[in-house]
Amino acid sequence: MRDTIDDEACAWLVRVESGELGTHGQADFDAWINADPRHAAAYRAVLRTWQDIPALPELADLCSAPARSGAKARKTLIAVGLAAVAAAAAVVVAILPSLHDQRFATAIGQARAITLSDGSTVILGAHSSLRVHYSANERRVALVDGEALFNVRHMAGRPFVVDAGASEVRDIGTRFNVNLGAASVQVEVVEGLVQTRRRESKAPDRLLRSGERAEIPLYAADPVIVSAASARNLPLLSQDRAGPLVFENVRLADLASDINRYYAPGVQLASPAIGDLRVTAAFRAKEIPAFLDTLSAVLPVDVQRQPSGAFVVRVRP
Repeated sequence: MRDTIDDEACAWLVRVESGELGTHGQADFDAWINADPRHAAAYRAVLRTWQDIPALPELADLCSAPARSGAKARKTLIAVGLAAVAAAAAVVVAILPSLHDQRFATAIGQARAITLSDGSTVILGAHSSLRVHYSANERRVALVDGEALFNVRHMAGRPFVVDAGASEVRDIGTRFNVNLGAASVQVEVVEGLVQTRRRESKAPDRLLRSGERAEIPLYAADPVIVSAASARNLPLLSQDRAGPLVFENVRLADLASDINRYYAPGVQLASPAIGDLRVTAAFRAKEIPAFLDTLSAVLPVDVQRQPSGAFVVRVRP
């Protein structure tokens, strides 16, 4: 049984590193690696040896071999390397990682667990999208829309960086959540440390520790707000990834963008001016209409429900 799992792990590594998974292949890979803890352990073992290949003198020729053109040639080279090392030393290796992109997305109200090729994991939130670009020197992920919870495997000399809007979040061996809202990027550290910065800004990098949360406005003129995050309940941390939506003194614009990831009819702010109003609230996705019906009781706004089920929020006259 152990040999079978190891063989499967090798086969998956070949497919992942040759860049030929595609959307359906990624779904199959996720299902395989999450089906049995031994699968994830075997894949991590394969991956560790693969990453150590530059330090193995007996494989120097494989490392320095010129790149061959075409996915088929690359797949063949990886497979040959795996087979040769498995037979000679009972370990599995592959050539250094290629530059290739992977894209992931979720539908409204649905979250998805993803295992990346380096063994790091991501829980991609509802109605969110992610682009992954790994190279030999850097692991870079772009949160294009929505929210993601990252559990990063630390690798010296190969940093893990998340781009979200105009902000950059650099992992320092940690677990953290990034939410790209309509008005700001919210970064919350669950474990460890992260370093945040705004690209094209002269402001110094900011270090966030476990239990801290940063609200980084999309517009550089607004200040970054750092606060304690111990009371915030991230829905992606719950076992069913569908915990309550908890908002603590957040901009109404960011709350609305979060609601739109869970509520298909949507909520629209009629005026940008009300987007900076602050609100604290907690509710489940199924309670969104009830919450919006009561919003005018706590903020100076009028809320109108449309026949389609959508909500429009306007400045109160």
